[in-house]
Amino acid sequence: MQKLLRAFALMMAAMLVVFMIGCSDNGDDDALKVNGHIIEPGADLSGADLSGAVLPEVDLTDIDFSNANLSDANFAGSNLSGANLRGANLSGANLIGTDLTDADLTGVNLFEADLRRQNFSGKNLSGVDLRKTNLDGANLSEANLSGASLSGANLRGADLSGADLRGTNLTGVALTDATNFSGASYDEDTIFPDGFDPEQAGMVKKE
Repeated sequence: MQKLLRAFALMMAAMLVVFMIGCSDNGDDDALKVNGHIIEPGADLSGADLSGAVLPEVDLTDIDFSNANLSDANFAGSNLSGANLRGANLSGANLIGTDLTDADLTGVNLFEADLRRQNFSGKNLSGVDLRKTNLDGANLSEANLSGASLSGANLRGADLSGADLRGTNLTGVALTDATNFSGASYDEDTIFPDGFDPEQAGMVKKE
């Protein structure tokens, strides 16, 4: 009987050791991962392929997504404040309600992205690809959109007051009476949709 008890005790001790080793080895199991990358605030994910990632309502503050492939990703309601998005591919991404405060958007690709009601006020979007984006109700006031392409974008109800639209391509954009261009600047290189009168819209021509 004593031998059986001793064998049982040894077996239980061995199982406990295996369990403890397993716990120590799997410390990151609860971490949010996409394609093998741990997703957390401040993470360095420069150049990572996260296309199609589903990351709504996630804290991504100060994360480095520079040159990353984020096409068709869902960031709805997530916090990307302070994020480095330089050169990132966000084509087709869902950025509804995403906090982009102090995010670096230099050279970002936003082709066909869903940017409804997004706040880009004062943002530097110079030369950015915004073709066919949904900017319905977005705040683009005082934004630098010089040289950007918004061809085919939905600007219904968007606020572009005071924005820099010099050299901007606005061909085929969807507008309503609620779209606000007051005080926005343009030049001879700005391309407007057919029938659009920049002066009547309250825009200011600058050299």
